[in-house]
Formats: sequence, structure tokens, C-alpha cells
Amino acid sequence: MQRLPRIALASLFFLVALAATAIVATAIPLDYVVPDGDGGAVGRVAVFEPAVAGTVIAGVLTLLEIGFLVWCAVQTPPRFAWVVAALLAVAAIVVVVVVMNEPRPVF
Repeated sequence: MQRLPRIALASLFFLVALAATAIVATAIPLDYVVPDGDGGAVGRVAVFEPAVAGTVIAGVLTLLEIGFLVWCAVQTPPRFAWVVAALLAVAAIVVVVVVMNEPRPVF
């Protein structure tokens, strides 16, 4: 594969993993309202732990895709590396789907 197409494809894998990290990270804060003693309400923020774990996993996948992108810029990787990079991008999407389908706590 020529240099430009392999860098473009590796960049696409990287952008997929980066988007997955950003999407999962947005699910971390849980905003809720609690009544106070004066009849009003106070806003609170909780942490959604599955989103934290998913962000860490997606972040690691993103770092691996950065390494693959650099590898593609320097030399031509073997075919099995392309399969692994594609599977890493798919794994990032799976992390998004799993975290977003986790039930949120009810306050």
C-alpha cells in the first residue's frame, strides 16, 4: 500500500477511537436534583462508574491507534497489523455501545 492511503486509513482508525473516547467521556457526570430543607432544590453531580471504566479503555485503544498511525507514517506495517488496528477501532465502538446501554442509577 502506498504511503498516503495507509496514513489516511490509520488516521481514520485513530479518529474512530478518539470519537469513541469523547462519546464515552460525556457519560461520566450524572446530574440530579435533591430537595433541600427550605422547599427548594439543590443540584448534585454523581459519577457514572461504567463510563469512567469505558473512558479508560477507549483511551488506551486511542493510544494504541496513535502508535499504529506513527508506525504507518514511518514504515509499512504487515497485513496482520491492519487487522489488529481495525479490531481495535471496532472494540472502541463496542465500548461505546456497552457503556451507553448500562442502566443509570435512579436518585
